[in-house]
Amino acid sequence: MGDNPDAVVAPPCTEEEFLALGFETRGFAGHELISNKSKVQYFRSLFGTSPEVLAFVWQELRHAKIESAKLDKYCKPIHLLLYYRWIRSYETEFELRTQFNFGEETLRKWLRRMAKCVSSLRAIVIDPNWDEDNELIYIGGLDGVHYPTDEPRPFSKGNSSYKRGGKAALAYEFVLSIHENKIKWVNGGYPAGLGDREIFKEKGLLAAMKTKQAKLGRKVRLIADDGYTQKDLYEYLSLRNEFDPRQVAYFKDRVLSRQEFFNGKTKNYRCLTTEFAHSHDLHQQVVESICVTLQYEMDLGLLTLFDAYP
Repeated sequence: MGDNPDAVVAPPCTEEEFLALGFETRGFAGHELISNKSKVQYFRSLFGTSPEVLAFVWQELRHAKIESAKLDKYCKPIHLLLYYRWIRSYETEFELRTQFNFGEETLRKWLRRMAKCVSSLRAIVIDPNWDEDNELIYIGGLDGVHYPTDEPRPFSKGNSSYKRGGKAALAYEFVLSIHENKIKWVNGGYPAGLGDREIFKEKGLLAAMKTKQAKLGRKVRLIADDGYTQKDLYEYLSLRNEFDPRQVAYFKDRVLSRQEFFNGKTKNYRCLTTEFAHSHDLHQQVVESICVTLQYEMDLGLLTLFDAYP
């Protein structure tokens, strides 16, 4: 067959093996004496998600057809655990070294590598969801969120976030399906000085909505909050207003609450609640990785967004 050793895929790793490896890395020898439910809870507290999800992500990466997501024989399950521990805890390199016994350069190498690989899975598990409309008028809920970063040098007001009292942040835009547990759109990060409305208009989503309406030959809308108020956007967005019937008003409130619930789930990872001191490109990969992880949790039935319909 003319085997190429560099083309050999990374080794398999099951849910049970990820669980054991995670606890071994932390030196938690007593895990065998506790219930399976408690094991998963402990694991989640350490790595942000369950061993079932990590095993699924690893399997997807091992067989990925997307070049940027592909693993090789040098990639090991411990490298994926390292990445998830980092985005969950945002620990320093020294703290990670004491747990994983990697040198600083090796740590940086595998964190960058895994960030690129996991975030690339969005092309498989998230991006195709945008094309699904199921003949609905309201095809999704829209919301913007700001995640904290270090102040840039030189200082720029363009990074100032009104949601964080003027401190620096990066802005992201999420669209969630209303009738099912799916992320339909992830976009960012942009300097937080660029408002949610401007990101919608200038960074691709408005153009995507125009394309979708033209393709479907009918009007479809996203439900958004008052931050998107602008008359020329009402053809694409539906906001709360005083003339909504009670049932419609309640429906819109639940859609927006659903968005906030999802935003909160992303913030279970301390990389997104601590001032991020690395590059904007890496921050984007981290956000996309977390969205990929949450989508797999929903696909596996481990996470449910509450029903938007009253």
